[in-house]
Amino acid sequence: QINLSAQHLARLIGDVLDLASSEAGQLHILREPLDLAEVLHVAAKIGEELAREKGLEWRAQFPPRGPWVMGDRTRLRQVTLNLLSNAVKFTDAGRVELDVSMVDQTVVVSVSDTGMGILPDEQRTVFNDFHRSKSAVESGYGGLGLGLAISKELVEKHGGHIEVRSPGNLGNGSTFSFHLPIIAETDVAVELPSPPTTSTNLVFILAERGEPCHEVSDYLRSRGFDVRVCRVDEDSEWLSKIIQTQPSAIILEEHLASREGWAIIGMLKRQTTSENIPVLAYALNSEHDRGQMLELNYFHKPLKLEQLTRELEHLALAQDEPQTVLVVDDDPGVLELHSRIVEQTGRRAVTARNGREALTLIEQQIPDLILLDLMMPELDGFAVLDELRARESTREIPVIILTARLLSDADLERCNRGVASILGKGLFNAEETLGHIEAALARQHTLNRTTQQLIRKAMAYIHAHYSDALSREEIAEHIGISADYLTDCFRQELGITPIVYIRRYRIRQACELLRNSEQAITQVALAVGFSDSAHFARTFLRETGVTPKAYRRKRG
Repeated sequence: QINLSAQHLARLIGDVLDLASSEAGQLHILREPLDLAEVLHVAAKIGEELAREKGLEWRAQFPPRGPWVMGDRTRLRQVTLNLLSNAVKFTDAGRVELDVSMVDQTVVVSVSDTGMGILPDEQRTVFNDFHRSKSAVESGYGGLGLGLAISKELVEKHGGHIEVRSPGNLGNGSTFSFHLPIIAETDVAVELPSPPTTSTNLVFILAERGEPCHEVSDYLRSRGFDVRVCRVDEDSEWLSKIIQTQPSAIILEEHLASREGWAIIGMLKRQTTSENIPVLAYALNSEHDRGQMLELNYFHKPLKLEQLTRELEHLALAQDEPQTVLVVDDDPGVLELHSRIVEQTGRRAVTARNGREALTLIEQQIPDLILLDLMMPELDGFAVLDELRARESTREIPVIILTARLLSDADLERCNRGVASILGKGLFNAEETLGHIEAALARQHTLNRTTQQLIRKAMAYIHAHYSDALSREEIAEHIGISADYLTDCFRQELGITPIVYIRRYRIRQACELLRNSEQAITQVALAVGFSDSAHFARTFLRETGVTPKAYRRKRG
């Protein structure tokens, strides 16, 4: 749980810094029906952990399911986490509370504390950019003063509003509340994701108004791809469209990639449903018969063993013969950590402390894979990529790009300059560049098809054994992959984990039995894989919104 807290808080901090820099005024909100209880559940777990770590009393009160709102799961969780972390931060003793209530056709999410409180004059400015209360500064509390301003903008983009109430005396606490319009829940049936299709050739090209991209789109269509072009400065819903349609790849036109490429990738990485969609950038100048293509996928440091294992599986780097992975990073601690991870996969690790040293080592021996840090002094990762792509002998070496989780304005600008520099070289002719784009998409399509086949095998196994005590490890072993890779495949193709899929499938089967048989509820629970009828009842209520008994009575 502590690890979960750290991950979400790191993401929150990253969001704040990103939004305060390159994305300021460009917040993108997804529009999808959300079960607010499910959205708040993770935030509540983290809030409880934070409160207990500080010795504070914790209370959370919200329904097990609903109400339903239209909005962005990640952004609403971000707002709630920001309010909860502030409440814990400014409370030295007492309690923190998370409550949900209904007022007419709106839902009110409130975070209360018994902390230092907010003076009346400051309540009018607390949501302003870079506002930090005088009492907080005098008490030594840090912060940028951005979280509440961003929370206000996010809530308003959801059609709601946020407010603060405080008695006005220091030490009497405060309550922050945000109001959202609710939507009607039209169906309580348990929905399972459909099995993934094997004809996913959809590609999105992102460009700005006036920038031509017809050559690439026409070429890819002629090669059998379903291509959609989005002008990001004209279509405010471009991110929502990507999330909803789940393309097999996203292609950025040169000018957009050079100015906003890294910010766009950051937006995609923050959404669990789009974080694994590959991103390419290209430059094409038919008049001068020049072009270039660059893959822009990356991981945050430190790299995890399961991430590297998945990438090795994707790259089909079998261990028929000894393999070498070059690890490039200027941080000695990260260098040692990543080397150990590489060796745990059975490969040999070779290390370089900067880009220049890496290129020297590559001249001596071509590695099978490179783990490349982007931000290094003297010769950074982009310069290394540039050199690799310019040489015939190193052009095809797979590279996994690594970055710090939190990138400053200067870092983002540096990343975009690196993209612009590589694309601007135009080392290939137009025909070769189009071929490189097609090859990258075809490779990804093959990977997607392989992933979909694995998911179908896993689903078939679940459908045949759902009444048994199934585990993620058992399913993964059956289809011959690691448990972490199985979860990654489910998240990528279905948007949920294998455990969630098993649970929903069991509840759907239980619904069938409750409708069409006279079995007792305890027998139904056992028949669909639940050994504890109380646990079954709680899970059924959470998934359908009603108890098993009420469901049978309603459907009878």
